Amino acid sequence: SDFAALRMLDDCLFALSSERGGLNNSIDSFEKLSTAEVVQMARATGATPMSWDMRAALSLYPRGWFLQSKVRINRTFDKKLAAIWLM
Repeated sequence: SDFAALRMLDDCLFALSSERGGLNNSIDSFEKLSTAEVVQMARATGATPMSWDMRAALSLYPRGWFLQSKVRINRTFDKKLAAIWLM
């Protein structure tokens, strides 16, 4: 049958791993941005007009929180991938 060659779990594992890698790269690049670049990025994503309080909040955002977010996201991916491996 044509469907015999499909390996849905392998495809799902590949997709989740790819998404994880993409998110890790994005977070790594956000971590390196200056405050002005973070504000510019927020504007580019539709957060316009950029109010003074939003600019202030972004300037005070600790860069270490990007790493904490990355760790949390990776833990979530680990759980999802482990659940697929158990199938």
